Amino acid sequence: MRPLRTTLFCLSALAGMLAGCGSVQRPCLQAGTCGQKHACVASECLRSNEALVPVALRRLVLAPSRAAVVTSRTSDAMNATQIPFGREADGQVILLLGFEAPFGPDTDIRSAFLVLEPVADATPSSAPVALSLARILSPWSARDVSWGRLPRLSAIEGTWKASTWGQRPLRIDVTDEVRRWREHRDDDQGLALMASPRDAFGATYALGTGRGRGPVLDIYLR
Repeated sequence: MRPLRTTLFCLSALAGMLAGCGSVQRPCLQAGTCGQKHACVASECLRSNEALVPVALRRLVLAPSRAAVVTSRTSDAMNATQIPFGREADGQVILLLGFEAPFGPDTDIRSAFLVLEPVADATPSSAPVALSLARILSPWSARDVSWGRLPRLSAIEGTWKASTWGQRPLRIDVTDEVRRWREHRDDDQGLALMASPRDAFGATYALGTGRGRGPVLDIYLR
């Protein structure tokens, strides 16, 4: 596994409002995702007619300290460079990710996204692949995990549709999950992303052990 890499970026972003103006406290990914009369500014939906003042944000890009891909068709974790979500030949696929969270109890986490990069030459699935997110509740090791020795997982906390058509990165909102890490609880051991078989190709993303950047957390702090 690659060592933990933490990168801090200082952003000079337009965010926040003048006194008396309210905001839609909702994270966003890109322009056009906030609906009418709102704009995506510094990863947050704001009313487009509100006056804005500069606010300094920090962007933290956090790579996992450990990762494993486990499938129902193999007894041990895959020795893989790719994450084959939804590919029929691999059965059910679970991506396990653990992070060293450098947060204190007062860290102001505005938003957090799990970002996966598609494999450049992979054939996309015929339709989007359904993904489910859960928290990992018990300790685990990337060397010892297998389909029969999975760590304990929470109930499903969210679902998304993944498609590699257009080769766009997949961004999954994990703000609530990452905010919990400020408490450093024993039952916060990372994130699990799961998919059931979909078709012959599925949606294939880079694990970071070969070509392409592996999964990272894109976190915005204030």
